Amino acid sequence: MSETSRRTILLIEAESGHRARTIEVIEAEVPDMQVVPVSTGDEAIRYLATHPVAGVVLDDAVMDAIALLDEIRLEPEAPPVVMITDRLDETVALEAMQRGAVDVLVKNSASDRTLPLIIDRAIATQALHDQLRDANLQFRGLVERSNDAFYILVGDRFRYVNQRFAELFGYTTAEILAPQMSYDRLVAPESQPMVAERSRLRSKQPLPTRYEFRGQRKDGSTFDLEVSVSYIEFDGEPAVLGIPTDITGRKAYERTLLRKNHELSVLNAVAAAITEVRDLGAILEGVVERLIELLGVDAAGIWILDDAGTKFASVHCRGASETFIREMRTRTAEDGVLGLALVTRELQRIEDIHEDERIQHGAASHEGFRSAVALPLISHDRPSGVVTVFTREPRQFLPEDISLFTAVARQIAVAIENARLYKKASEGVDRLQALSEIARAIGSTLDVEGVFRIVGERLQRLVPYRRASLIILRRDDTHASVRTIDRPSPGEDLVVRLHEPIDVQTIRPYRRALESKQVAVVEPGKMQLQHPSGPDVKWWSAAVPIVADHAAVGVFVVSSDERFRQRDLDLLGDLAAHMAISLKNARVFSDLEGAYRDLSDAKDRLVRSEKLQSLGEMAAGVAHDFNNVLSAILGRAQMLRVMIRDPEMRKSLKVIEKAALDGAGTVRRIQEFAKEKAEGELVEVHLNPIVRDAVDLTTTRVNDMGIDIDLQVSLGEVGPVKGNATELREVLTNLIHNAIDAMPHGGRLAIRTDAEAERAWFEVEDTGIGMDEETKNKVFDPFFTTKGTRGTGLGMSVSYGIVQRHKGEIAVRSKRGQGSTIRVLLPMTQGDLTYGPHEGLTPLPQLEESPNPSNAARILVIDDDVAVRDVLADILRSGAHEVVAVGSGAEGLARFADGQFDVVFTDLGMPGMNGWEVAQSIKAKSPRTPVGLITGWGSTIDEDELSTKGVDLVVAKPFRYDQVLQLVTDVMGSRISQS
Repeated sequence: MSETSRRTILLIEAESGHRARTIEVIEAEVPDMQVVPVSTGDEAIRYLATHPVAGVVLDDAVMDAIALLDEIRLEPEAPPVVMITDRLDETVALEAMQRGAVDVLVKNSASDRTLPLIIDRAIATQALHDQLRDANLQFRGLVERSNDAFYILVGDRFRYVNQRFAELFGYTTAEILAPQMSYDRLVAPESQPMVAERSRLRSKQPLPTRYEFRGQRKDGSTFDLEVSVSYIEFDGEPAVLGIPTDITGRKAYERTLLRKNHELSVLNAVAAAITEVRDLGAILEGVVERLIELLGVDAAGIWILDDAGTKFASVHCRGASETFIREMRTRTAEDGVLGLALVTRELQRIEDIHEDERIQHGAASHEGFRSAVALPLISHDRPSGVVTVFTREPRQFLPEDISLFTAVARQIAVAIENARLYKKASEGVDRLQALSEIARAIGSTLDVEGVFRIVGERLQRLVPYRRASLIILRRDDTHASVRTIDRPSPGEDLVVRLHEPIDVQTIRPYRRALESKQVAVVEPGKMQLQHPSGPDVKWWSAAVPIVADHAAVGVFVVSSDERFRQRDLDLLGDLAAHMAISLKNARVFSDLEGAYRDLSDAKDRLVRSEKLQSLGEMAAGVAHDFNNVLSAILGRAQMLRVMIRDPEMRKSLKVIEKAALDGAGTVRRIQEFAKEKAEGELVEVHLNPIVRDAVDLTTTRVNDMGIDIDLQVSLGEVGPVKGNATELREVLTNLIHNAIDAMPHGGRLAIRTDAEAERAWFEVEDTGIGMDEETKNKVFDPFFTTKGTRGTGLGMSVSYGIVQRHKGEIAVRSKRGQGSTIRVLLPMTQGDLTYGPHEGLTPLPQLEESPNPSNAARILVIDDDVAVRDVLADILRSGAHEVVAVGSGAEGLARFADGQFDVVFTDLGMPGMNGWEVAQSIKAKSPRTPVGLITGWGSTIDEDELSTKGVDLVVAKPFRYDQVLQLVTDVMGSRISQS
């Protein structure tokens, strides 16, 4: 090999920036080296086939780097290979070294300095291998003086070792060359299986020329070895030439590096965890476990002081017995290891708890702990707790242990302080929110008992009281009414008890609060209120005057097991101010009650009107969102009906489609109910199909409830009625749901149809709880419900309105405990009528019917709801139309300006620019371009408003597949006829 080729280095690296830096560093550090860069394995193999090189630097990021390493090292005169990597991975590094890499370096500033030296050394080592292969005994002197160890192994017997090799293993040269010495005796037991397997495979397949194992010296000690081997002939026999290197120091460094990385990752995990202040207890439990893992101790604990700083209110400890934890909770905080840290406010290292005179032999000693470290947690210049670790064997904690412990403790202190601040802020928010709720609730009623009940319900979670009393002075100033609330037991309802009026003289103990108009706090046993509920002698009591128009009208007394905090008294004062307003209003209302009695009917109508107006406002808020959801469901279901041929799946899709249409009808009827507008034209419908559909829609609910319902359906011969199938289906569905709700433990549900006296009827009968006369009289009132928060009170009132519009009637038969039967009677039609759009589902075009390409349009769809936008675009594309869909009005106008569109569809309600503005802008640019408005309020939009704002057609949500395609067909047909 010539000098030029001996100093040529092949650099195989994919990343160009680092490749240039590597070339610069190598050629600067070793000027007689010439670096040839390539970026792929194929380039490297081609270059090595035609050019001799002295060494190879291989980036493990190159594709199939390990396979490439094998291919390079299998060459007869393989150059040494140094592998570089972005991060040190022991598995990858071990595999690379075993497959013949000289070394594995992590890319950083340190490797930039050492890489040229390692390459230079690798080249020198390779040259030495070549010299050993070609040289004779005259070179042994040079080898003997080398600082590298060498051996030649024939079979399992050493045929040559130099002095450095013998010293490495603690033998003499003669001992190693003795016939009874084998290679296995120099291998530690844990590495012998690997070495034996390598020897077994050596004759069967090529092996990496560099590998690592644990060596064993003569004295039995073990160390880490790296061996580079070459397969040669020695005295005519196959032999192995090996160069072992002690890598114990490097391995120790790598282990240290991995440990530091692990510690850093744990610290990062702790730092991330403490930012979550909502569950401090769980976080501290996890931190304790991390401390044990990081420091290798037997136990760790975080001890948080109570407000007085004398006891530990919260303990999070792992590795200690329950007895130890219980004793630490009960003892004074200034005792023992923890107390030493709290008193001195400094970190304490205790190497032997039994011998340290600064602490008493107590719980830690009895637990068997010998060494400990304790650090106080200081917050706002006062200790808030202690962090400790314990070991059961004596241990001297190293500076790095203390540093790590201190870092974690600081994080814990931050977590505790954050939790304290968060709790304080949360309590403040909760108090303000509860006070606001109380104020709003108090303002909503003029009933004194109702006011007091509201106060009792909301106050419990702010000031846990045992009893609350409301004492109201009467106008004669000689008597007072008394109402009390005792804290209810779990599962019990809160009860307001009204007592007989008492003499004002008996409330003399509270006169101080009345006269001073200030809150008076009374200790247990020093004040009594004599009334049938018994004396308030057991608890702390706060008497809060209720002052209206500068005069005390009563006293609000709250009794508790614990002393009241100032913030509790402030809250009670604010609460009393609201109660004063309410009581004043109650008095005014009482004075004016007679005058307003004649206006009760007008008030009832106003309340009813307000309810309907609230319903209208609710409908306005939900209609848009509901119709968007229903548009996506209906559009997708109808598209699937076109594409799918399986009859069962088409039947299921038909049910989905019908449910979506009914849902849209429900939203529409809520809107119309609030505005007291009638539905559109009624058509001929049949009751029996409607009953079957309603049963199908409600069967799933029966199954999900998990109750035993005996469903009986009896359909008679019933003529057609003039009506709306969707509305009648909703009436029947409401009746079925109410019947199911009335049978929480199961029962019989019967649904029947028949006809009598030119009227068709259907009825729902249940064996449920039934209704009393009062409930039966209110069953059709809007917002009346017996279901609590589960009901809206609209189902029966909407059903009643539907039946009235159908010129029918509803008959109710029910008794408490004997079930209910509700029958709906409708007039039957005379003559043959055509089925209207509500009777069934519009047949959809079949998949094989190809769209007419002559009517294909380029359409712009603008809608901020992704689901609606996508389903409308997919429907239009299924009709062979080209569709551009965007999510805002501004983006739509920009796209319209860039290209020609035949039709534009825009949603009405969008943020930023609504549909009216989009339509006007489109018309301003292209008056002849049809604009369609997508809205859930199509039936309520004035036609004159549509034309004045540039809207040519309306697509009502939820839109139907055939409806959308027909609209485009009509528009395109109209444009063609006009052109």
